[in-house]
Amino acid sequence: MNHHTIKISTLLDQLDSEEIQLPAIQRKYVWKRKQVQNLMDSIYKDYPTGNILLWETDVDTELRELAVNLDKNNKASRHFLLLDGQQRLTSLLTVIRGKPIEIKKGGKTEQAIIDLYFNLDHPTDVQEYSGDITDDEDDKSEDAEDIEHSFFQLKTTKIANKTNWVPVKDILNDQSTVIQNLDKEDPKYNEYIKRITKLQNLKENYSYDVVTLPSTMTYGEVTDVFVRVNSSGAKLRAADLALAQITSRWTDGLKIFEEFANSCYEENYDLSVNELLKMLVTVCTGQNLFKIINKTPIDDLKSSWNETKKAVNFTINFLKENASIESMKVIPSYFLLIPILYIAQKENYELSGKQSNLLTKWFFAAAMWGRYSVSSESTLDRDLVTIRDNDNYIEKMIANVTSVSGRLEVKPEDLEGQSVKSPFFMMSYVLARRNNARDWRTKNKVSLTAAGIEFKEEYDHIFPQAKLKPYLQKKNYDKSKSKALINDIANMAFLSKVSNIKKSDTTPDQYFPEKRVPDEDLIAQYITTDSTLWTIDRYEDFLEDRRKKLAAGINNLMNSLGS
Repeated sequence: MNHHTIKISTLLDQLDSEEIQLPAIQRKYVWKRKQVQNLMDSIYKDYPTGNILLWETDVDTELRELAVNLDKNNKASRHFLLLDGQQRLTSLLTVIRGKPIEIKKGGKTEQAIIDLYFNLDHPTDVQEYSGDITDDEDDKSEDAEDIEHSFFQLKTTKIANKTNWVPVKDILNDQSTVIQNLDKEDPKYNEYIKRITKLQNLKENYSYDVVTLPSTMTYGEVTDVFVRVNSSGAKLRAADLALAQITSRWTDGLKIFEEFANSCYEENYDLSVNELLKMLVTVCTGQNLFKIINKTPIDDLKSSWNETKKAVNFTINFLKENASIESMKVIPSYFLLIPILYIAQKENYELSGKQSNLLTKWFFAAAMWGRYSVSSESTLDRDLVTIRDNDNYIEKMIANVTSVSGRLEVKPEDLEGQSVKSPFFMMSYVLARRNNARDWRTKNKVSLTAAGIEFKEEYDHIFPQAKLKPYLQKKNYDKSKSKALINDIANMAFLSKVSNIKKSDTTPDQYFPEKRVPDEDLIAQYITTDSTLWTIDRYEDFLEDRRKKLAAGINNLMNSLGS
């Protein structure tokens, strides 16, 4: 192995010219923007940010496209495969070179710019900043004091309007313009110049320790190194490592998986390659753990792939036809699909009416009572064994659910405090679909059939937040209770925000009559037609009434599917 240091600018040049490429064993670019911010913060402070692992090779291997567009006019004659460091180098390529990142979501690719701002007035002593650097979601708020003590921040309107915050891309591309905009009379002028210069020179002054594996190593050996390196650091999930092991032995395997993932996306079932691999393992071995991948002959996996595709397609159609779920967006876990496809394979894709009803009932029960929310892998394996070793396996699977939940019956209090993230919200969607519920304005049936549509755009509050917040504040409820009451699923109806009636300042007692919302549209979504419960002062009575109606609707549906 060859150990040496390479500065950032050289590594980015090598990426841009494709002297460094991505092998198929690499996962896609997955970092959140906040992680990119934290990376730049560490580099600016000259903190270590890990090593880079390369493999110099002339072996013709399957490659993965980098998440940014590269300079195809300056292609290198030799190449290295990047085994560790993709997330960091891709992030630096987009920040320093200003190239958009391509992020694939389902069947479509989106381009995103990571627009970082640099605080010219950051603390002199790093220790002055006591805030935690986290990898939480991008939209997590920080208070103003912490922001002004930070070195980098993602662009916001507030930051962009502050003179001490400057776009990183402006400093890296044309620092002279940034300097010209500074006030020379400012007592901190010289300090700002030093900081701008330091940032501008980072790509030349900051280097990575690079380890290069020799060309004498085989692709299988390199894959083994890749798995070991990433396993020890817990950087990749088991599915990512399983994908690496499969694609090292299956030429064009990644392309084959991605093409089928795209076809599932077109059916409104956004299943990732990793999730499809879990299904392949189940069909091939009757188990679900990825650790058996490397022990499974690649020919067995290949021969099981067509059967897996058939089983997945059956499962999608089964859920659309029997469960009224035409989109993966409402399903709490893809694990719920795996027993169905395993059963489909076992029954040669022919289920009786009784089997279909009971399997639908199991699906609803398993979703509502969180069958795979704890110890999901071992729980799924137990269900697969139940299917394999029993004749009346669906009844036993339902019994497995009730052995934990204690009951299948849903009570109104089960719905209290539940948000749209709850599986019970999926059930309210199922009920709306089965009742042919319609959007109150467009009169279109409730549906999520448009590929790429965001689920959050297809439901809205019945009582608007703008009215509820001051009302609940007057009742001296704390923020937590107020938030739970506002976002209770009993206050959520399926109607498109894009086409929704404007009701931000009106309550149901006003806009229901004004917009002539017919009783049948309310009843279809279990909303009371008793107008005395439409007023703001009866809000909690409204919630209680709707919870009772939703619980009764769920129980009636479950009872209709057999005992």
